Formats: sequence, C-alpha cells, structure tokens
Amino acid sequence: MSQLDLRPTPVLFGAALLLMGCPPAEQVPVDSEQELIDTGPHVYTGFTGEFTYLTTFGDETECDLRIGLVGTPYTGECEGCDFAFDLEATILEDNSIGGCTPSPFTTWLEGPYYHHYEYALEDPAMAYLPNTEDYSQLFLSSFRWSVVDGEETEYLGRYWFPIAYAGSPYGVFIRDGDDVSWSWFQYIADDSRTAYLDADTLCLVDDDSASALEEAGFTATSELGCDPELVDVWSVEGVEGETVTVTVDTVSDETALDLVAWINDTANETCVVAYSDDDHACSFPPPDYGCPTLAFEAQSGTFEVVVASYGTCAGETAEYKVLIDSETTVTAELTIDDVAVVIEGASARDILGSGTLTWE
Repeated sequence: MSQLDLRPTPVLFGAALLLMGCPPAEQVPVDSEQELIDTGPHVYTGFTGEFTYLTTFGDETECDLRIGLVGTPYTGECEGCDFAFDLEATILEDNSIGGCTPSPFTTWLEGPYYHHYEYALEDPAMAYLPNTEDYSQLFLSSFRWSVVDGEETEYLGRYWFPIAYAGSPYGVFIRDGDDVSWSWFQYIADDSRTAYLDADTLCLVDDDSASALEEAGFTATSELGCDPELVDVWSVEGVEGETVTVTVDTVSDETALDLVAWINDTANETCVVAYSDDDHACSFPPPDYGCPTLAFEAQSGTFEVVVASYGTCAGETAEYKVLIDSETTVTAELTIDDVAVVIEGASARDILGSGTLTWE
C-alpha cells in the first residue's frame, strides 16, 4: 500500500459506532437480527419524506437534487432508538451538472462509491435516539457495505453516521409529534478539489493543453513528474460491453516511480469507476511499493485513464508505460500531460428535509 491512505478512522459516538467515511479492515460489523423495534406504546410502521441536496464549489453548482425517502421498520438491533427504518431513497429531480456524485452518508443513496477504494453500499437505514450517554437528539444514517482494496480483501459491516445532534455545528433535527425535519449545512472557505479524481466535482475536466495521438492495442510511454499533484490523462475509445484491461508499469531502474491509476467513465459522466495502486510488482521496482492494474467494462464512448505519482521516485526524471487491452483494437490519446490538478476554492453543502412517521 502506498503511503497515502485516506480511509478515515471511525469514532465511538456514545452507544453507536459512527463512521465519518468508510470502515477500516479491523472493524467488526454489527450483527443484525430480524426483530422489529418496539418503541413503547406503539410500533412505527413506516416513514415517508423528501429532502433537497445542494453542493457548490466556487461559483459552480455541483449537485442539485430532490430525493424521496420511503421507510419500513428497521429489522436490526438499535438500542435506545425512538424510531428506526430501513430506507429506499429515490432521486425525484436532478438539476446537477455532469459528474455529480452525492455523498451516500447524507442521502441514503445505494450503489458503488469510489474514492481510492471501492465501497459497495447497501441497505440504507435511519435512526433517532433522544438520549445517549453523551448526546441527545441524535439523528443517524447507516449503511451495510463491503470494502474491496487493491488486494481484493473484503470486509462487511453496518456502520452509523451522525447527521444531527444537539449542539452539532452542521446538522439540526426537529421532531413535532409524527412530523420530523432535519437540515445540514457546511461551508469550507479554503477547500480544494483534485480534478480527475474527486467524485463531487471536477473529474471530467476539458483541457487540451497537450495532445499526442497514439494507436495500437495499446502501448505507450510518458514522462511524469514526481509531484503527486501532477497527472497524465489518456482519453480512450471504448466498445460497449467489452472489458478493457489497463496495466501501468515502470520502464527503467533510473526512472522508476510509485504509480497509481484510475478510470473515469466520461461517456456516462461518472467519476472513478475503477482505482488501482499496488496490484502487481513493477518490472523495475521503485524505492517503495508496486504498480497498478485495473479492469473496466466499457460503454460506448470515451473513458479516461488517469496516471499519477505517489511521490516516491528513483531519480529526478520519472517515466512509465501504459498498456491498454481489449477484445478489439483500442485507440488512446494523451490529452493531459504532467498537469497540476489541485484546485482551491470555497465549498458548501446544504440539505433540508422533512417527513412523517406512521405507527399502530
């Protein structure tokens, strides 16, 4: 594993295990029993609601969604919960720009979520705890997921994320009888984005700063600066339904470097559909770590292969080889050559939702 590991550490939040991003390998998942939660004089039978989800970066709108929620009684353990529901979230209206990938932890939207590792998120849930040992008015979202890293090690579990609690700097939760409402607002004045990687914004950047057409089945070499903020971007023509395999390798002892690569599905305006770090031994070993190999089922249209350095290089000049293979001949073009991709600016996330509980 390269030195940059962005998996955050979960924190113990009263009686609930809350995850601010994704689970580490050593976490033991919470078991789920098929048992409805009795909250006292009645059992909640359902929940319906909707919320708006708006994110911006600089002067640009990233996500602009209206999402509907339908809940059924949660079938797992939830000690101290006033109510808890398994949820189905549906996008009712989408006015986002291309490339918007909403945060699953505040939207309850299922599916793959990529950021350096692959997360398969399933079975979203919500819960409300009026009081815990340390907090009150605790409103939670939850997912059950698997995590697959570059070594294909899988971890399963359910973890909980705090949307709101009394005194929270971001979230507010209000209950009035059977009606509930919540909000979340976060503003970061000095935020940054990494073009071609960050799922929330700029992975699909149009930049013609460099162009060198290459053809074959496909092999090419390119120099790359050792600065981890620099990337090369290869634009590749894919054939619908074909699996494309991408291998990135070193070419000499003097120019060896620690490489990382990922794929953006530009045909479907989707960021980071595959990511790879140390999946095979480099032909010419860098000072540390290995080289990436990844696969992608292509859709008709163009996708991007992004290659970057982790900053560990054998010499002043770094060089790599990229091999792209599929069932038919592919063509690729180096459209971004050694370009810095960190972009700074202010960001905001604004959520406003409401719903109604039903019970018997």
